[in-house]
Amino acid sequence: MLEHRPTPLTSGALSDFSTAPSLEGRNQMSRITIRHNRQLGTLVYGTCRGMTGIGKALTEWPCNFRGSENLPDDEELGDPFWYLPHSRRRRADTYKIDAAVARLRELGHEVDVEIDDTTPAVDFAGFMEEKYDRASDRAAYQQYMARREFWTSDTIRAANQRTYDMLNGQPILVGHHSEHRHRRLLDRLWQREGKAWALYDKAKHRIDRATAAANFRAYKETQAPRSAASSASKPISAESARHWKSMATGGRITSWRSRAPRSWKNSRKSTTGGASSTRRVCMSGVRTISRWGTSSRGLTEAGTRSLGSIRSR
Repeated sequence: MLEHRPTPLTSGALSDFSTAPSLEGRNQMSRITIRHNRQLGTLVYGTCRGMTGIGKALTEWPCNFRGSENLPDDEELGDPFWYLPHSRRRRADTYKIDAAVARLRELGHEVDVEIDDTTPAVDFAGFMEEKYDRASDRAAYQQYMARREFWTSDTIRAANQRTYDMLNGQPILVGHHSEHRHRRLLDRLWQREGKAWALYDKAKHRIDRATAAANFRAYKETQAPRSAASSASKPISAESARHWKSMATGGRITSWRSRAPRSWKNSRKSTTGGASSTRRVCMSGVRTISRWGTSSRGLTEAGTRSLGSIRSR
């Protein structure tokens, strides 16, 4: 019978055990630093997993912190464990930070807060490079998923074809003991065929998304500046300028004559029951303009189109 002998610990292993935080060390009070900047977001330094009361204090509402072992460490403050989700490239959420500081101080910890909202996360060139990298990763992922879905679709259709070949055109024998089994088989084949074609359409959509992601850099470097220049050089009509001027000054246009094109003012009118109204086709649909009468409703929008002038009821 073989006898198990434990392997003796080396000096390196002993040093690893000596530097690991003990349970008593986790329960002691420590100095905690909450630091926020636009590049890394809101991180909590000076804590680790398993410290008494800290996890409950930081994860409950309204703090809503989360823990992670993959956060970037700091040379002075060490390795953080708690972070605030969706805090990168944003201003500091002082409401949640103040709530976390109050709870940690109630537990007896000394808390320092460092907030830097002025330094940008990255410059514009670095920001665009990150977008290009994400676009290339997105294109590779969409291509991978498209290949998988194409392969799955082809596999399902090949299996269905083998089943159809096995049936060899055999019709359903009504009243035979195999009738229900035959109908269930054809129903399964029909459902699988629909699933295969759905995967095929989804794969084609992923190919289009991968193509768009692959051409994202070229579009931003060539087409986007050209489109912006053409939009800037395009003349603005007098009606659009009047509209934007009223929007900028905070005024309101109450008269329908100032809003309607000039062609409306000379359009043919139809009189019904002492009220004159004109309905003309415009780019946004049919507009009804009532000029006077007891049934006047002003300028309204309709959801359908009509050609020419029609009599309004």
